[in-house]
Amino acid sequence: MAKTRFLVTGGAGFIGSEIVRQLLDTGYNVRVADNLSKKEASLDPRAEFIKVDLTEKTPTKEVFNYIDICINAAAKIGGIGYFHKYPATILSDTPVTFSVPGQPPYSPKNYDGAYRGSLTLRSALAESRNIPAVKVLASYGVAKMIEQGQKMGLTTWDEPSRFGLSLTLGGGEIKLLDLARVYAVVANYGKKPEITSILKITNSKGKILEEFKCQKNNFMGIARAAEAARNECEQEQVLDPRVAFLLVDILKDNSARSPAFGTNSALVIPGHPEVAVKTGTSNDLKDNLTAGFNQKYLVVTWVGNNDSSPMSRIASGVTGASPIWNKIMRALLADDKNHDWEVPEGLVQLPICSLTGTLPCEGCPVRLEWFLKERAPQKACLPETIQKINEEKNKEGQILESGASTEATPKPLIRIIPRGD
Repeated sequence: MAKTRFLVTGGAGFIGSEIVRQLLDTGYNVRVADNLSKKEASLDPRAEFIKVDLTEKTPTKEVFNYIDICINAAAKIGGIGYFHKYPATILSDTPVTFSVPGQPPYSPKNYDGAYRGSLTLRSALAESRNIPAVKVLASYGVAKMIEQGQKMGLTTWDEPSRFGLSLTLGGGEIKLLDLARVYAVVANYGKKPEITSILKITNSKGKILEEFKCQKNNFMGIARAAEAARNECEQEQVLDPRVAFLLVDILKDNSARSPAFGTNSALVIPGHPEVAVKTGTSNDLKDNLTAGFNQKYLVVTWVGNNDSSPMSRIASGVTGASPIWNKIMRALLADDKNHDWEVPEGLVQLPICSLTGTLPCEGCPVRLEWFLKERAPQKACLPETIQKINEEKNKEGQILESGASTEATPKPLIRIIPRGD
């Protein structure tokens, strides 16, 4: 039985634990040691390291490559989160406390105050579970989220030092128009569209004096309008179109959101299953939003007090902004037909085990899920792993994906080590 030692980076220890969990889910025996010397930690002095001792049951080159991918991802982009998480990825909705030097401990809470235990990323996003969102951000990095948000159109995240892990739960104020632009990027397969409030100007006889065309100078005279109309709108690609499709597929999945919102909530537009939608409530109930779209329309609604004081009567996105959004969207789509979203090249849909996110094995519930073609799962789960998962769920009173909340368990303390320059 061969033993190989691996060095795993990530900056928070949480990254290493995610790698270990994925290896355990795949059936490998993993041991973790945290007593690293400075020499062993020389790969990246800015990050905190943990050491993984992987005891392979069947040593293969594929296994070594998998670990190398994890290490390289952590070293290059600050965490395995962005690199390896897909709709099928299993996340942990359990109590946790983050400790950042110079800041009070941060213990994120779910809106309902309960915990779901292990669930897929698809379910966590569709149901708006806060704790998994913060854990994903911890693995990805706040700086990376800010950078991506700015690329997609946010203009108010100009001082990264002001933000922490609560950013993913509404901890940073943004303009409603900016939020609309971000969702428009997703709806536009990762391309950032130009937004304008004036499309054309006509005189009293209906003659077009000036008209907006998709060019950098925006407005032009009639003489140049015809020429401009022949040019395609140049849009910057700021997000992988495949990733945009995965987000759309989750946000239009009514079955995935039903455990939290019900099957016939204000997020459903009858006859239009192509509509993707997300609710949100900022800290202290100051802002309540719903953003939803299809291939033709995007609508974002906001409910709140003009003086930025907390609301007392709005409980959630589904009772505040969503009914308004629903009425607008119904009116816009009243005479339109449903159109399926086109699947970008480079995606594959595979049957997976919904308990592990891997290829299925005996005894595991199976569902279809999307993956980037080059990152599709290659290994199947093990029946004994499924048996252990089911035993734990029965012990904790869970009912698989959409079941009852778990009991609160002791909060693990995750120490965040700031990165230097």
